[in-house]
Amino acid sequence: MMFGKATGEKIELASTSAAITLLICMLGTPSEVDATAGHAIKRQHWVAIFELGQDAEKIPALALTNLRSAASVAEDAFTKLLRALIYAQANLTRRTLPKEKAAWFFLGEEVAAGLAYFKGGKAAADITAARNAGRLQGAITEFIELHAEGSDGTNGCLSADDDGGNPISGKATFSGATTACKANWDDVKAASTRPTVIAANGLVGKLQNGVDHDNLVNGAKQCDINSAKTTFKLSDGASDGTNVGTHIPKMAAGIITVGTTGLEIPSMASVGPTTGHHDFLKSIVQAAKCDQHRLQKAAVDTLAEAQKEPRFKKATKIHLQNKKSDDPDDEDSRERAIKTAYGDDDGMRKVLYAHPDGQPIPKAALGTDADTTLGQITDVGELMRLYFYYSDLNKQKLLEAEKKLQEVETKTATKSAEDKEKECNTKGKDKKEECEKLAKEGCVFNTEAKKCELKKEVKPELEKANQETGKTTTDKCGIEKPPEDCEKVQGTKPKGKNVVCGWIDYIDGKGKVEPACRSSSFLVDKKLALISAAFVSLLF
Repeated sequence: MMFGKATGEKIELASTSAAITLLICMLGTPSEVDATAGHAIKRQHWVAIFELGQDAEKIPALALTNLRSAASVAEDAFTKLLRALIYAQANLTRRTLPKEKAAWFFLGEEVAAGLAYFKGGKAAADITAARNAGRLQGAITEFIELHAEGSDGTNGCLSADDDGGNPISGKATFSGATTACKANWDDVKAASTRPTVIAANGLVGKLQNGVDHDNLVNGAKQCDINSAKTTFKLSDGASDGTNVGTHIPKMAAGIITVGTTGLEIPSMASVGPTTGHHDFLKSIVQAAKCDQHRLQKAAVDTLAEAQKEPRFKKATKIHLQNKKSDDPDDEDSRERAIKTAYGDDDGMRKVLYAHPDGQPIPKAALGTDADTTLGQITDVGELMRLYFYYSDLNKQKLLEAEKKLQEVETKTATKSAEDKEKECNTKGKDKKEECEKLAKEGCVFNTEAKKCELKKEVKPELEKANQETGKTTTDKCGIEKPPEDCEKVQGTKPKGKNVVCGWIDYIDGKGKVEPACRSSSFLVDKKLALISAAFVSLLF
């Protein structure tokens, strides 16, 4: 104060000079706490960007789960269907019941649904989602690693902290809070966890509302990408930069953009076709929805569940209600039909898989000494082996039945006259009165021999008839070799047949099976025995 009174003018000049000097210093040296061009990105923000890439890594895992789920639906249904057909070959000697047709038709529909997933647009959507997730991750990883490797620890764009400290130098330094920035190069593993940062309509979390320039960067570290659009220094760092004001440079998968003052992150709470965001972001939001079209196995453990399943409803509509698949629905009628056919939950499970799974398998069928049941066999090749085992067994039984039928037919034809003679002898009882009752059957009482016997004039007629029958049904059939002419043969038709001859697998005297035109009396309806084989053949 005393100095001020003596030299007040000097104090005034000194104070003014100091103020001017201080002002110049403030204007010429920007504060470290004020964001400006050239400053590095704060750690919390570039780590958040990489965490978004990590979140996107869940999408390929979802896509793989989708593909495996569809394959599992087809595989499980196909295995059950094969077991059901094997069970039918091994046990059923009757026609297939409507409830069996409906259940096994449903299994066929499940197989078709699983295969259709791979042929249709859903598998393509899964692969596209995985591709787009990879693109986003790649763009983010390249950005982070480029700026990590491109720094000497003094100048750079990725700050090691949020307070303006030195930038990181090299991706090998990722640790602690930045450990998340290490890329994962392991094989994709199936998983069902959805992304947590990528939501239905945009991003949530740290990047949801964007980050303005002042809050995004801190610390003057010669980060050339952090420059205004009018002085963008990425491609012209030696001067005042390049004016790219008509463009919006984007980097790190379009998450970081260049604004009027430098780097910034726009709001990504809403990302859609018209929001102006980079396609990286638009596609990743769509990709995260891929789990919504996953194919699941139809729930048919109970009748109540099964009645809600479209594929089961279609099967029961066709085979229990005798309707076409596109006929109008009648829910009440179908529910009654299902209840009538299966009775209860256990009744439906028995037809679908319980009875087939419990079928004991002969050791000889698979060439093993171990006891097993059909439900324990999962290998498709082994199941097909079992199917052929029972199919061939049934064919052998059929051939044996045909052979016996041929023997009976032959025996009847060659011994009919002799049998007729015995009939007269037996029924006539060697009594004239009894024999006269058999006159219409060709019997006559021989007064000299005192017995009832076949009329002499009848014997030649029967023998001739037998010869004609043999000629008509065997020799004449054998003449007509082409299958198309076999059924055109004219002659006496065997009882119960509408043709004289038919093209069959004929068993000769040595047991050899040969296709030939033979008497239609040898024909056996094979359709029922082979219907399962025909059905399976349609699957391949």
